[in-house]
Amino acid sequence: YQDDIERIIQVDSTLNDSNILVADANTGWKTHEALKVIDKTCHLNIYYEQPCETYNECLLIREKNNRPFILDESIFSLNSFLTAYKDNAMDIINLKISKLGGLTKSKQIRDLCVELNIPMTIEDSWGGDIATAAISHLAHSTPVDYRFSSTDFNSYNAIRQLLKDDGSMDKYFPSGYLNKEIVKSNK
Repeated sequence: YQDDIERIIQVDSTLNDSNILVADANTGWKTHEALKVIDKTCHLNIYYEQPCETYNECLLIREKNNRPFILDESIFSLNSFLTAYKDNAMDIINLKISKLGGLTKSKQIRDLCVELNIPMTIEDSWGGDIATAAISHLAHSTPVDYRFSSTDFNSYNAIRQLLKDDGSMDKYFPSGYLNKEIVKSNK
């Protein structure tokens, strides 16, 4: 996690005010590590996504800080979303179409998020042209104020390969369990 702290600070130093940094640990930190990472980086304009493996661990981290918080792996059904909402466990959710059971269930949760004022990252676990089309349609039918970000995984692979071949981003994105996503603000 020490390397993650250094990477977060380095990446943040390259951003301007219109960028948002998301530190997505993909469930990779233990609770004590997540608390240390947040403590060392909380002065930055950063969102923390799914730092720990379990919902209860993420909730504990959320309760111990006031930084913007995104749940991903913990949101896998309508019930898991409602529990997280009731517990004030997140500011944003990562809505993944396949994980939620397809477009119909995803649209239901998306509509509920809009009613409850919860912004979303809209994407899928991975995919090709069909998944990208589904992501695109769901994202573009979502009111803009609730679209935190969205991912085109068809281009994602090409961009990551270019970055890797060029080598210029290796110091920020070495292989490892922390995947940082840099997205432009929709505002």
